Amino acid sequence: MRMNPKISTFLKRLAVALSGVLLIGVAEAAEYTLTAEEIDWEPRPGLKLKGWAYNGQIPGPEIRVKEGELVTIHFTNNLPVPTGIHWHGVEVPADMDGVPGVSQEAVPPGGKFVYKFIAKPAGTRFYHTHGSGGPIPDEAMQMQMGLYGAFIVEGKNERRADREYTVILSDRNEKLDPMMTDTNPDSV
Repeated sequence: MRMNPKISTFLKRLAVALSGVLLIGVAEAAEYTLTAEEIDWEPRPGLKLKGWAYNGQIPGPEIRVKEGELVTIHFTNNLPVPTGIHWHGVEVPADMDGVPGVSQEAVPPGGKFVYKFIAKPAGTRFYHTHGSGGPIPDEAMQMQMGLYGAFIVEGKNERRADREYTVILSDRNEKLDPMMTDTNPDSV
């Protein structure tokens, strides 16, 4: 049985409004899947490292949305440790902010979480881990392992460029071992 489109629209707006976001004016939706997983990574020829990646790549895939779009991110954590995703510079409801132990519970190994928010404000942002939220701070270690990517919110009236390149620079200590007891990347 197919639901009446007016009821369907009303229920979608109600669900988003109840989560603290007003859906008025949202014309489109963007849906993505991100999976955090361990990979064999060769950042330069001959240097083989274990990395933690979103969708098998470091940095993670670029996510490009339009300002005002309803964004849904289906996240799966296939890492051996809990984690979450923080949307740096994006105005999201507190329960979608991805800071384990503060704004949400960490997503456990094998766990899933759905992030849902309106894309705003326009600008070049990024997404990244905020660690496990555990007693030993591990945010920097998880980021050095590769858990970050570009998140771009295109302005409503933004002019398209002929060419556009997104560049993310990072460094990585090649001796970093995510399963060591001292998770301070500066100690290795």
